[in-house]
Amino acid sequence: MSQNNKLSELLRSIKDYNNESVKKIAYGICSNAQLHNYISGKKYPNYFVRNRILSRMGITSEGYEEYLYYDEYMLYKKIDKLICAVAYDNDNVLLQIDDILKRSELNKNENKIVKQILLDLRAKELKKFGGSADEIFDIYKQIVELTVPKINLDKLDEYLFSVDEYYYILKFLDSSLDAANLHIKFELKKIYIQILKCIENKKPKNIYFAAKIYPMAVVYLYKVIKDEILIDLGLMVELFSYTNKAIEYLKKTNRVYYLKEILDIRENIHLICEKKQINDFDIDCDFEIRDFVKRYFGKYDIEFSGYIYRSSEIFSIDYIVKSRRKLMKLSREDLSEGICSDRTILRLENSIGKIHNDIAEEIFEKLQISTDYRRLELKTTDIETLILYSEFKMSIYKNQVERAYEIADILKDKLDCDDPQNKQVIERIYANKSYLLGKISQKDYLEKIINTINMTVPIDSDMDAMFYQSNNEIIACYNIAIKNNDKKIMDFLMKKCELYEHNELESHISMYILLLTGIASWYGNDRKYDISDEISKKIIDISVKTYRISGLYNSLYNIVWNDAVKTKKYNCAQDVLKDCILLCDFYDNQQYKRIFEEKMRKSKSGIDWTS
Repeated sequence: MSQNNKLSELLRSIKDYNNESVKKIAYGICSNAQLHNYISGKKYPNYFVRNRILSRMGITSEGYEEYLYYDEYMLYKKIDKLICAVAYDNDNVLLQIDDILKRSELNKNENKIVKQILLDLRAKELKKFGGSADEIFDIYKQIVELTVPKINLDKLDEYLFSVDEYYYILKFLDSSLDAANLHIKFELKKIYIQILKCIENKKPKNIYFAAKIYPMAVVYLYKVIKDEILIDLGLMVELFSYTNKAIEYLKKTNRVYYLKEILDIRENIHLICEKKQINDFDIDCDFEIRDFVKRYFGKYDIEFSGYIYRSSEIFSIDYIVKSRRKLMKLSREDLSEGICSDRTILRLENSIGKIHNDIAEEIFEKLQISTDYRRLELKTTDIETLILYSEFKMSIYKNQVERAYEIADILKDKLDCDDPQNKQVIERIYANKSYLLGKISQKDYLEKIINTINMTVPIDSDMDAMFYQSNNEIIACYNIAIKNNDKKIMDFLMKKCELYEHNELESHISMYILLLTGIASWYGNDRKYDISDEISKKIIDISVKTYRISGLYNSLYNIVWNDAVKTKKYNCAQDVLKDCILLCDFYDNQQYKRIFEEKMRKSKSGIDWTS
């Protein structure tokens, strides 16, 4: 077994960065000795354990690709289907959950995290259909104690909690409001405020971590102090500051988790201030965004959603190896040469057993993909670099171009750019920068992007959507399709999205929305307006279901653009353009806001704004 796998390096890097003890990281999840083995590379934890450990250390799986062995992958798929079933009110979910909970393997220590998820889903189903408040409270008490035994609610700052564990603790506390004979009910305000402070001080600073849980904690705090703020101005000011922080996290991540409820709290504060003639709160700007959120996100109840479990893209290792081998036109003998027997490759591709981590690394290396089971687009185990890259991607999304390329220059210096995957990312970033600044022609730009793909897989290989391509490679293909109006690649991307739909869409949601947004625009430009509208409506629906803004205003705009081009009526899009401006302003995408404002000006004058 490799003594230096990428996960062990990452764990060491984060542990040193946070200066946390093994005892705090491991508590309730695994023994100290087991965690030492994970950090040293002697052993490798399963998917659920490694995600929980990393989350405790402040690293969510947002933006990562996860490679799972077949048995783990099938378990993940089974749970993912149940999460969706609970969220979207499917039938017989409780029976399915109880059937899995009865299985003896769930009592094993390494499966306690899976058991937590299933129990959470069970509690949601019970609550949905009027189950006993005491029973729901007991379930959440059991969930918390599985990985945080003997929890001291007065000293939560002495623990390291994952996103999921904060979520379970909040659910446990909230369920106490309806349950009988519970002393902690009277300490809830203090506990919730303690949780908010812990999240604010979490290291390393991870806005996705905070965005998932901080708004929920604010909403639950409000439930227990809503009467008290009527007479305690100081507490109302404090609550208002928490709502500001919650909105800040949501804006930075383009998420809508509990945003409707947060805005409702601010509306209530506004009414209290109005009644008492207090003018200390500038919240007039909230009303329009509150109306938008209610119109679009009011259909689903976030209390029953599975948003807390969503982040990384999940792939089965057998699928990756087999499809990637075929993509690169390698025989099993070619792939196994110098590494293992071709029989080992055959067994791996047929989902039979597992292989040693060092062998897996060599196989992945030969297939030009990351040599770890948990990968970002970059190959690095430096925590500061990972945080920087997340900021870079968000800056690009918000069109904060100057800041994005400042970060790119830092990344270039910090990364090993001799590695083909890192070089692929950096070269693509700088090709986009040069083209944006007008320093290279479209022809030169396309040539550079094609060269980045060739670093890991031949561009002239069979572009079959059924084969595994990394996110780096797919994004490069997307760049080519958009800039060169390449129908062949656009068809490939459309089939890739269909594959995502077939294989648990929520596991690939970020790439799906990115690709479909471009595809919808492409069909509109090709005058296939009905297809473009259908795709745009699909993006809106999945964005709403997953509480994301990404793709939403582009899709709303695509629909009214298609209609204006078809009908030549240029003054009928103002309501939607207003929504687009509102979203861009609230989520701090100032470049797009200016574009939509100019289109609004033209629309009001009846001028063609579609160019």
